[in-house]
Amino acid sequence: MALSHWFESTFSADKFNPGKALRHTRKENSDLIRNTPHFDKIFLELAKIEIEKKNRLLYVDDIDRLTQKTRIMSRHKNRDFTTKAELNSQETIKDSDSEAYSTAALNPELYSRLSKQLQNVKFTIDTFTSEDHGHHIRTIRLRNAQETIVKIIDEMTSESQSKKITPEMERTLRTEINRWTNFAETIHKRLYRKVSQLDFKDYVEKLDHSFRRIKH
Repeated sequence: MALSHWFESTFSADKFNPGKALRHTRKENSDLIRNTPHFDKIFLELAKIEIEKKNRLLYVDDIDRLTQKTRIMSRHKNRDFTTKAELNSQETIKDSDSEAYSTAALNPELYSRLSKQLQNVKFTIDTFTSEDHGHHIRTIRLRNAQETIVKIIDEMTSESQSKKITPEMERTLRTEINRWTNFAETIHKRLYRKVSQLDFKDYVEKLDHSFRRIKH
């Protein structure tokens, strides 16, 4: 199977094995991933797992999602991502909307910024009732929300690396990083219509309901 994948990737412009995928993302995202520690090793392991899971080579959309996940994972503190067992544990995280929020409250300003992006996404499911109506406006709102959420995730990741935070706060940050990474990935899938409008609406409403239970 590995040899057939190598041939298929070599002679196909839109199908990528792990090595070809890494070269592609390094070319397309050079500024984004510069100075990101352990990026190559983590990306290659994630790519191998993704290919095994899907039983096919990667497409550009797969590479974009893996690039985003690798950026976040590579910044985690004191984690060893060299084994597939640990990487698979990242793939089996429960849906974020079903997880209870930790009692260790984060900065209210951070919650406010996350809430704003959640409401921006919620606007798209409350306002537009078809795949085509208002598609351009919806796409802009979703892309902006996704980009902002990723920036906030990066901030939480940096904060989780601080030696000054308590173990409870670090666990809270990990939970939130996982939750909002899942949300950003789901927005990405919705942008490319890999998630139906109804399923996306259900996902966002559950996340919104969970988010409203936060007690500051």
